[in-house]
Amino acid sequence: MRRFIDIETTKNSRSDAYYAKKTYEAPSNYKNQEAIDGYITKAREKDAEKSPLYWWTGQIVCVCVCDDHGEGESFSFADRGGSDEEKEKALLIALFRYLDTMPGVVLIGKESKDFDFPYLVARAMVHDIGIVNTLRNVNYTMHDINDIFSMSRAGICRTSLANYAWGLGIAGKSASPQDVQAWHKTGQYDLIEEYCMQDCRITAEVFKRYNKLFVGGE
Repeated sequence: MRRFIDIETTKNSRSDAYYAKKTYEAPSNYKNQEAIDGYITKAREKDAEKSPLYWWTGQIVCVCVCDDHGEGESFSFADRGGSDEEKEKALLIALFRYLDTMPGVVLIGKESKDFDFPYLVARAMVHDIGIVNTLRNVNYTMHDINDIFSMSRAGICRTSLANYAWGLGIAGKSASPQDVQAWHKTGQYDLIEEYCMQDCRITAEVFKRYNKLFVGGE
């Protein structure tokens, strides 16, 4: 059994404090204090924009899982009360309970080996809820569609999921991670879920095409 997975993340409530205390230095050729301060401010802001990418400054707001037919489940902040931390904890518990009903399931994603799986594990550790066996026992072979396009150690054929979809003529990529940040601020979790599920379905289609056996053609 296999399932296709995608997560969406935003910055967490501690990220501003993290970047506020982080030390920045301007290049040595900056002599004017105003210019130095301006450089540091921009550097801090640029780093802060990347908050959702790191588990220590980010949080998971949505996880979608679908099968080979594009049917699946969404786990998100939607309709959950309390703080962001409580919402994320409830999201992870719901996801882990779902995965526990499918022992031996194979999870496949895009950037899953380097992003989704370790991010899920780390955020579960933040909340100290334990790690579901599906993630603890992940075999990192062909669980990431990036591996399909890795024709060299440099991975020069790897690209974004949007480019995979465009190149293969797969419809459905209608937004970007930046949109997720805006939707989260305004509580538009239905749009986040829709976007997250789109990514799952595109990943499933890419994997299905890769596994289609050539039988002579036309």
